[in-house]
Order: sequence, then structure tokens, then C-alpha cells
Amino acid sequence: MTYDIRNSLPETRVAILSMHLDIDYIARAFQAGATGYVVKESATERLIECLEAVAKGRYFVDSSVSHKVVESPVEPSPTRKRR
Repeated sequence: MTYDIRNSLPETRVAILSMHLDIDYIARAFQAGATGYVVKESATERLIECLEAVAKGRYFVDSSVSHKVVESPVEPSPTRKRR
């Protein structure tokens, strides 16, 4: 769904709220075009922070999973422009 949203509306930013801590889910979310990722366990503390960052055009990764992202670099999706 994220890919379809970003493909149809490229200026739209997508934040994911997920129960998954697995790097595969996180990587697929960003490859599909998400710019934010928060896990449900920390949603009350991090969701607003994530939405504010994403609305400002920044990336946001929940601190409980950020080390996994750093350890496994994500390839950019074909629909995303490199900066």
C-alpha cells in the first residue's frame, strides 16, 4: 500500500505504525517509500515525534529499531530520488 500511495502521490509522506521489529519489515517499509517507522510498543512516546518529523520532510526511525536499520543498510526504491 505504501508503494501505491507514493507512486500515485509522490509528495505524500507515509509513516508506518507496526508491531514488527524485524529488519525485513522495516526495510520493506522504507523501500516502498515510507519516511517514518514506529513500533506499537513505543507508539505513545514516539508517534507524535514521528509524525512531526515526517511532516517536515525528515526521516524517522523508532529508537527501539534504529540500531537494526544502521546494521542493515537499505537500498533506495526505484520510485525514490537520491538526495
